[in-house]
Amino acid sequence: MRDYGTDPQIWDAGDEEVFISYRGDKDFYRSEKTIKTPCEHEWVEHIKKPNGGKGSKGANVGANKNDFANMRDHDIKTDFCSECGAWRGSLGLEPTFKLYIKHLCDIFDEVKRVLRKDGTCWVNLGDTYGGSGNRKGHTLETSNLNRLTVGYGATEGNQKATKGYEKSLLLIPQRFAIEMVNRGWILRNTIIWHKPNCMPSSAKDRFTVDFEYLYFFSKSKKYYFEQQFEPYQFPLDRWGGIYTDGNVPNSKYLKENIDPAQITKRPRSFRPNEKGRNKRTVWSINTRPFPEAHFAVFPEALIETPIKAGCPKSGIVLDPFIGSGTTARVALKQGKRYLGIDLKQEYIDMANKRIKKVEPVLF
Repeated sequence: MRDYGTDPQIWDAGDEEVFISYRGDKDFYRSEKTIKTPCEHEWVEHIKKPNGGKGSKGANVGANKNDFANMRDHDIKTDFCSECGAWRGSLGLEPTFKLYIKHLCDIFDEVKRVLRKDGTCWVNLGDTYGGSGNRKGHTLETSNLNRLTVGYGATEGNQKATKGYEKSLLLIPQRFAIEMVNRGWILRNTIIWHKPNCMPSSAKDRFTVDFEYLYFFSKSKKYYFEQQFEPYQFPLDRWGGIYTDGNVPNSKYLKENIDPAQITKRPRSFRPNEKGRNKRTVWSINTRPFPEAHFAVFPEALIETPIKAGCPKSGIVLDPFIGSGTTARVALKQGKRYLGIDLKQEYIDMANKRIKKVEPVLF
C-alpha cells in the first residue's frame, strides 16, 4: 500500500537443477553430477487483459508454486520469472495481498531463525479496505525521499490488487497471525492499540476505525517475560474489604447494612499485587506527530511495554524495519542494546540522527 522508494527485491527465487557431464583428465572416467545453481531469471510482464483476453507470456508461472491461484486474476502489470516463478518488486506492492502476507511471513521466518529460544516477537499491523473502484485516488510525493502515499480514496493499484473484495476489510492482521502460527510461532496475545486521537474519517456508511493490532508471539513455550502491571480502575472492596463468614444462609452479617461486594469468606486480601493488576490488552495511546519524512512512525509509548516485558537488561532488541529509529530510542532509554535493519539509506541516516539525541541508561 506504500511505496518507500526502495530498489526492487527478488522474492520466492527457486534453485534450478542442472545436470553436468564431465570427464577426468587421467582415467577418462565419465559420470554425471547434479548441482544446484541460482536461476538467472527471465523477467516477463504478466498482464491479464480485461474481457476475457489471454494473458501474456508466462501468465501462469508461479501460481501453483506459491499457491496463489488468483495471482493472475487482475489487470496487473508486474514482473515474474518465467523460469522459477520468482517475483521482483518491493514489499507491500505485491499484485495480491496474499502474496504480501507470504513475503512478510518469509521475513519473520528469518527473524525466528536468529531469535533466542526464549525470545518474543511483537508486530504492529493495521488493516485496510479493498479498493472501492469508484475513484483512483491521489498519490502525494512528500519531502526529498520520493515517498508516495495515498492522499484520499483507494489507489489504482489497490483497486486491482483487491479485486473481488471491494469495500471489505481484507483482514490482513488476522491472515498474517494465522500464517505465523502455521509456521510455528506461538501467539500469546492480540493487543488492541486504541487511538483516542485517531484521524477522523469521511466515510458515512461505517464507523471510524480508531485502533490497530499489536501481536505478541513467542518462539518457544517457555520464554522471557517480565510481568507488567497497571493501576486498578475501580475499588475492589470485595477483594480487600471486611472479613466475614461470607454470604451464607443465616449469616449475622446479612442482617447488617454491609455492601455484598465487601463480603468475603477468606481472612486475606484477594488483590494479587500491590503494584496493581496484571496489564490488560487494550492500550489507549495517542498517536504523535512526526515532522520528518517518514509516514509509518508509531509513538514510543506503544513499544515501551513490549520492550520492558520481552527483553532483559542483557538482551538485544531487534527491529528488522527500523525506519526512523523509534525502537532503538526506546531500547536505549531502558538501558538495552538494539539492532536495526532498513533498506533505505535515508531512513538509516534519519534513525542515527534521532538515536544520537538519546542519553542511554547505564546499569
